[in-house]
Amino acid sequence: MQLRIRQKNLIPLTLILFIEVLTGWITLPVLYHVLMSPQSDMLNSDMDFSSRKMLYFLLILLSPFCKMLTALFISSLSDRYGRKSLLLFCFLIGVFGFTLMLFSVFWSSLSLLILSCIFHGISNSSIVVAKSAIADFSSSMHHVKYYGLLLCAYLFGFAIGPHLGSLLSNIAIVNWFDFTTPIWIALTLLLFNFVLLLEFYRDAEVTRLPRLSIIQLWQTSQQLWHTVSLRNLLLVVFLINLITAYYGLNHFIFLLHVLNFSAMQLGLLLTFTIIGAALSSAIIAPIISRKISLPTFLSRALIGLTIAYAFSLIAITWVQIVIILFIGIIIGLLSPVYTAMLASSYSDKQPGFIMGWLGIILSLAWLLGIILNSVLVKIPYYLNFAVAIIIMCYSIYLSIKHVKFKTQLERQSKL
Repeated sequence: MQLRIRQKNLIPLTLILFIEVLTGWITLPVLYHVLMSPQSDMLNSDMDFSSRKMLYFLLILLSPFCKMLTALFISSLSDRYGRKSLLLFCFLIGVFGFTLMLFSVFWSSLSLLILSCIFHGISNSSIVVAKSAIADFSSSMHHVKYYGLLLCAYLFGFAIGPHLGSLLSNIAIVNWFDFTTPIWIALTLLLFNFVLLLEFYRDAEVTRLPRLSIIQLWQTSQQLWHTVSLRNLLLVVFLINLITAYYGLNHFIFLLHVLNFSAMQLGLLLTFTIIGAALSSAIIAPIISRKISLPTFLSRALIGLTIAYAFSLIAITWVQIVIILFIGIIIGLLSPVYTAMLASSYSDKQPGFIMGWLGIILSLAWLLGIILNSVLVKIPYYLNFAVAIIIMCYSIYLSIKHVKFKTQLERQSKL
């Protein structure tokens, strides 16, 4: 019976997350067209390319920034009112955001486009609510498996979305396609998500929080950050994703300028790397997690990642391709492991709270990594890679010495 409940929830939840991520990324060509194309009426025609590029860059960062601001509150509300209610709320926000994007294109309104990015960022908090739902209907021994499947759905949506958006906005494929077509498809998919959620997903029967307030969130957050093991684990997660964002962008710039990769080659390599990460999270991570403990898994994966960074300056094309694909696989292994550790270490009554903090940490790490890469772009490649290796070595030290995964002890702590 318990297995049947898991399967009935897991399948629609995974599909819902895939569609949610897909809808976000298929609209990327729309953003590019209205901001970067000289034919667009949204910006003044005399605006130079660098200013357009900066605005495009800032609007892309606006969504994860808004997610960072709202993830904890929305996921904590799901501890109080249930996952399904908050997922529906996020989808409504997403529909409103895409509707604003559609009107921003029709009316050439930059302010509406900015608002649409803000609402899209808020709706992305559905990801942390979905992670909280996994903790509701699965035991700790299945967490890596289910979080791996969830990450797989997320990454496939991320890999397919931009390519699908480019196809849907290409008039050469279908004569009635234009750059608004991805928005209409996104709205249609979100409506399908509504039906999927209402008809096929039901919340697990768990104890909900009797009340929720800002003061309570603040006090619980203070207690969380005074728990040494959880604090260090969140720090390790932050460093992993900071270096992944910063180093990843720098590595692709290295391939572009040193090994003369074309933009198409970089796009294909990125797509295959994401697919490798998705498959490793769904297939390899659950298998390894049954053989060794999660802290050991975490530290060994970090060691493998650090070794890969150490070989990143070898200017041989096939070596670089192997290294990047290997890094993608390791990243795919790490994410379900640290997510499972956090879910299993915290109170059973508040998985939304800890997943909310995880959402904040991930968004902050990626934002800082991208910003640092743009600011420090002129620093020599070998210095960037050296910094990445040093930070990863510190992460290994933290994971071995200061991350203690003792579920029962953590559950008895006064959080």
